Amino acid sequence: MQQVNTLFIVVIVIAVGALGVAGYFYTQHSSLRGEAKNLNQQLSRLQNEKTKIETELAVLKATDLVKEAEVLTLKLTTAGKDLSAVQKDLATAEKARSDIALDLYRLKNNLAKIPAYLNAIDAIGDVPAQGPTRENVAVVDVKIAILKDDAVSSRWQAAKASIDIEKKSWMGGSIADTVRLITLTIGKLISP
Repeated sequence: MQQVNTLFIVVIVIAVGALGVAGYFYTQHSSLRGEAKNLNQQLSRLQNEKTKIETELAVLKATDLVKEAEVLTLKLTTAGKDLSAVQKDLATAEKARSDIALDLYRLKNNLAKIPAYLNAIDAIGDVPAQGPTRENVAVVDVKIAILKDDAVSSRWQAAKASIDIEKKSWMGGSIADTVRLITLTIGKLISP
């Protein structure tokens, strides 16, 4: 029973860690969104400046003010380079935002799987706590089947083979191995 309590505390700590990771990804996603908005504003401003300079250059060429035209050409070239740099920064920020959104989506889906794993651990804990019965072993079978996890299912089958319902005996190590594998799987689900 103490193992189950300890395991339950470990699972709670893992769940809290998962929430922290989700919060981290959310804040990263929010800051990148703000940066993308700022870069879009800079891009718009630079495009307006480029249009204005192109118009001024056309007027100067028509009036044959070569010297001022050269200065404006230089400004236009600089504005074009700045525009390219901002566009590149925007593309990079957009990709980073997209990557974080994808990670957040994956993490959200993985977090949704954790309650089923916790239910399986809870059901497994009832076997040694109450002594093995056909009913509590059947409940574990159902909870493990819901996971659709071949590794956990295989480990449970090995543990189940060590259970003697008639003698009310079991191999604690086999059951603990199953719980340990489920805990490791939960850890993998919440890792970034």
